[in-house]
Amino acid sequence: MTQNPQFPTAFFGAMSVFFGLYFLTMIAFAITVLVALWRAMRAHERLAANLANIADALRSPKG
Repeated sequence: MTQNPQFPTAFFGAMSVFFGLYFLTMIAFAITVLVALWRAMRAHERLAANLANIADALRSPKG
């Protein structure tokens, strides 16, 4: 019965580097999505405020 050869230590080092890069990429992607959603929320609030100002101007008596 033969035994499988052992993985070299460099393989585990390389895999940890790749896993670290993958982990950092996922964190950067999550931050990017959160920032994009936050900016969209702020833009929505700004548009709603502008529409409220227009509605107030249309409701006010002209004089």
